[in-house]
Amino acid sequence: MCIDACVAVKWFLGDEEGSAAALQLLYQFGAGKIRLVVPSLFHYEVANALHVAQQRGRVSLSAVLQATAALESINLAVVPISGMLDSFVAIAQRYGIAVYDAAYIATAEAESTTLVSCDKKVLAIAKHGPIAIVPLPPE
Repeated sequence: MCIDACVAVKWFLGDEEGSAAALQLLYQFGAGKIRLVVPSLFHYEVANALHVAQQRGRVSLSAVLQATAALESINLAVVPISGMLDSFVAIAQRYGIAVYDAAYIATAEAESTTLVSCDKKVLAIAKHGPIAIVPLPPE
């Protein structure tokens, strides 16, 4: 399955709603039960969200640096975005979402897999989109 950056942020910010469900996906991945795929912009987006959390006083810089080191050690399947930008823009235009959000939809579509997201705008596309988009399972 493809995971949105908002899912991975919950791995490191335990006070977020859905953190336990997000961690369960990570544990399943670590146990070899599922494959996780992400577009190549994923790591930057997660690092930026953690940086913003630090700026807002939610976590320390030390915690952000530990989280980004941990993120880099997780062997996710990374799909290069080169050659896909036109698709990202087309999806963003069609559904009125940000291009970087469209990247996850396009990646899931290219990999013929389900997208797991907690982004409300992305989840709203589920009933109209070209792929299966599902929320994090309830805790």
